[in-house]
Amino acid sequence: MRFKHMKQKLVYSIAGSLLGLALLAMIGHGTQKQETAPTAPRNTVPPNIIFIISDDHTSQAISAYGSKLAKTPNIDRIAREGAILYNNVVANSICGPSRATLLTGQFSHRNGYKFNEKVFDINQPVFTEELQKNGYQTAWVGKMHLGSLPHGFDYLNILPGHGSYYNSDFVDSNNKTTAIWVMSPT
Repeated sequence: MRFKHMKQKLVYSIAGSLLGLALLAMIGHGTQKQETAPTAPRNTVPPNIIFIISDDHTSQAISAYGSKLAKTPNIDRIAREGAILYNNVVANSICGPSRATLLTGQFSHRNGYKFNEKVFDINQPVFTEELQKNGYQTAWVGKMHLGSLPHGFDYLNILPGHGSYYNSDFVDSNNKTTAIWVMSPT
């Protein structure tokens, strides 16, 4: 009985995610008026794409999801002016492998990065390369936890390994480490 409930919840989560993606696609493409007469080219600007990846947070940690415990006005503004997704599932919930899945669009058994503390194979395509080919500037700042420096980024400034959450060192795309020190308030 419990398995049936979990299976039903997973189906609803996947359906909700697909519906959210379909709505985003319709908003982006289906709301344009169809005109029969030729028109002057529009000054189209591609949308900004920002992924905020955060470890160990629940919806109660972000007020955009209705949390009364935490106030996150900057994230709320991004959600209001962009998109916010509900009922999503992840292909891998382990930190480094989840990022490898995001970058490659492949499950862990396909991209080869199944466990933390291994080295991600950078000789495979990543979606940021496609963004670059289409005129986007790409960057990754913060935790990556892949054991290697993947390509496809114009700017890279990541934590070494798992990183330290306070006064951390950062590694750039040339594998140079820089200490970033944040002074505590006195």
